[in-house]
Amino acid sequence: MAEPRELDALGGRNHLVDVATLTAADVVFYVARLDSAVVGCGALVPAPGAVQGEDAPPYGEPKRMWVSPQARGLKRGLRPIWMRRLERRNAQSRESLLSPDGPVVSLTTYEPRWPRVHYTLESIGAGRLKPSRLVLWVAPSVLTLGTPAPLQRLVARGLEIRSCEDLGPHKKYFPLVMEGPAKRDLVTADDDVLYPADWLSKLADAATQRPEFIHAHRAHVMAFASDGSFLRYADWPACRSTLPSPLHFSTGVGGVLYPPAMQEQLRAVGDGFRAVCPRADDIWLNAVAFRAGIAVCQAAVFSPLQFEVPGTRTHGLARHNVEGGGNDQQLAATYTDEERARLRAAQANDASR
Repeated sequence: MAEPRELDALGGRNHLVDVATLTAADVVFYVARLDSAVVGCGALVPAPGAVQGEDAPPYGEPKRMWVSPQARGLKRGLRPIWMRRLERRNAQSRESLLSPDGPVVSLTTYEPRWPRVHYTLESIGAGRLKPSRLVLWVAPSVLTLGTPAPLQRLVARGLEIRSCEDLGPHKKYFPLVMEGPAKRDLVTADDDVLYPADWLSKLADAATQRPEFIHAHRAHVMAFASDGSFLRYADWPACRSTLPSPLHFSTGVGGVLYPPAMQEQLRAVGDGFRAVCPRADDIWLNAVAFRAGIAVCQAAVFSPLQFEVPGTRTHGLARHNVEGGGNDQQLAATYTDEERARLRAAQANDASR
């Protein structure tokens, strides 16, 4: 273990916990070198209850302390390589995007992302577990632009491009659940993310172990002010548990798996989102789950790193909902005072575990 002065010499003042914490006996300290030069260092702080030893690799929360300027930019380095591979796959592959054993995967896009959504779709089709259906929902206005060649190639390999009423982000699930009784799990995805090879299989594995819950790669924990109102959505902490909880608020960007029981609830309640959260599908989906008594589990203690498709975050709902406070307004409109009180009671129960 490095001495505190060595940590400070490497830039130790730029970490998220103090040096004294990092010098504990069970903390694992790593140094990255390029040839013989140190280009970075970090510590792995074990998760509570994590088993350590030769047969169990360290498991916990990484704490980035320092990265030299020439070694920064993981996304900038890996993403272009990944996207070139997806481009080649799209141009050359004849392999089906589908497998009869997978869940249904559904997503939506709109005009600005129509020319680049094939990157997301190709990454899903390249996964270890393939979906049984891969459905892209668009408003009729999108189809007037014509279908780009990469999407035409994906259609030949099993992609369904379906047109429906422009319901904003709710297009990713609503028209599909309204088709009829659910027969298998539904996974929703976003249209501006590159999904890793184990993205779908990890959700499916989690559902196999706990089929009665919703499973998400990324969730927040709902938080409240002293007067019982929600804290600002932007201030909600990240989930750091795989246990089910009504306080876990799944976010669609990482991918979310909904069991058939949840899909039936969505079909039963219909389009009430139009009046309270027309631009926030996550809020409606979590509210319906809470009312149905279906808790959310995060698939792993820590959410995976998200690789966005370049050029897609300059527009979209994230700016309005998170940065502009749109989520806060729609949360207040969707959840009643009584529901917030029940959630706060659940918070007290979770704290007492």
